[in-house]
Amino acid sequence: MDTTEATSIEEASSGYGGWLRFFRIINAIYWIAGIISLIMFPSLIYLYWEDNKSEAIDMLALFVEVLPGTIMSFIIWKNVLVKSEGTPNKVRWFMQLELSLHVIITAGIYYAYKQGYISEGPTPILLSIFYYIIWSFYLKRSKRVMSYYGSNTFKTS
Repeated sequence: MDTTEATSIEEASSGYGGWLRFFRIINAIYWIAGIISLIMFPSLIYLYWEDNKSEAIDMLALFVEVLPGTIMSFIIWKNVLVKSEGTPNKVRWFMQLELSLHVIITAGIYYAYKQGYISEGPTPILLSIFYYIIWSFYLKRSKRVMSYYGSNTFKTS
């Protein structure tokens, strides 16, 4: 193997790609699906409001449940390409904020469900917890993240 081939392999392995690209694709899919849902919800709520208010309120609850994840996935999607030492910590912070919002909204929807305001309970939060744990660990420990951003360790200042 000559030096040019070795250099190109080294550059390819230290650049943006692999699981980091997959992470960005997952956030893009969530963002696109969320946008489509958010575009459809208002019209569906309007159509059902006169005929079946309970179903319209259920859709409104689902709208509220989807909104923060859609916004946060867009913010994460945009920030993943920012090649800066602080990006991994910033993305982990956004993921933490997304999980916190999901927990708060899930608790509110669960309360509304138990009180009989809505007929469907919240979506399970376990997938969001796994998402946060897996990707936070990846952003903290990955060699690719370290080589692309220049840092992947937690900094307090």
